[in-house]
Amino acid sequence: MQLIGQPIKHGTFGKGIVTDWNDATITINFSDGEKKFIYPDAFSKFLHLKNDALQREVQKLLDRREAVKKAERQAIQELYERNNLLQNLSSLFHFAGKSV
Repeated sequence: MQLIGQPIKHGTFGKGIVTDWNDATITINFSDGEKKFIYPDAFSKFLHLKNDALQREVQKLLDRREAVKKAERQAIQELYERNNLLQNLSSLFHFAGKSV
């Protein structure tokens, strides 16, 4: 995907052109100067490419990253729940052992 040279719009800064881009940041030249944003996160709220095909590619990247984060959160939640269950079972067995 080639973003350098692409027209872009920001809600506050207006129209600009992408002047630099890597896996972590995107630099855009607006009429009042260059601004750097976190890539691709800034596209979720602030930036929109004029090229719809490129915008869809960036959105797919954002969607994949969100799916990975969701899966990680779910795995952590499952581990937390499993740990709680084991602690509760351990307490139950410990309690049952003392009362017998």
